[in-house]
Amino acid sequence: MQTPADLIKRTHAFGIDALHFYQKLPTSKEAQHAGYQFYRAASAVEMNYRAAKRGRSTAEFISKLGVAVEEIDEAVGWLEHLHDGKIASDATLLSEAHQLRRIMGTSLGTARRNAERKRSQDQELKRSKIKRS
Repeated sequence: MQTPADLIKRTHAFGIDALHFYQKLPTSKEAQHAGYQFYRAASAVEMNYRAAKRGRSTAEFISKLGVAVEEIDEAVGWLEHLHDGKIASDATLLSEAHQLRRIMGTSLGTARRNAERKRSQDQELKRSKIKRS
């Protein structure tokens, strides 16, 4: 099981690997455009996950984690674009992006379910207190 600290290290390593991948791309406009978009999204994954961990509320955590999920999904898309366009590919980087997307997507779903469960419990508690009055 991944701990939050492990996931911060993993997203950091992914961002660094993305930088190295981007630095090795051809200098054509197409490669640089797609490569920069990939690198921007990949580096945003770590920063948004870190921000989520420092969220001041559950809602803020869920919001920032949602942004991290969007960014990792975008990174996957750009890697697939680079591969399908026969510009460049890295199977290990793509595999890690897919794994991070699954982990973060699952975490986001769990956080949303937990928040909804807490809201329901709070509403039920409020109703029971009103009935007792």
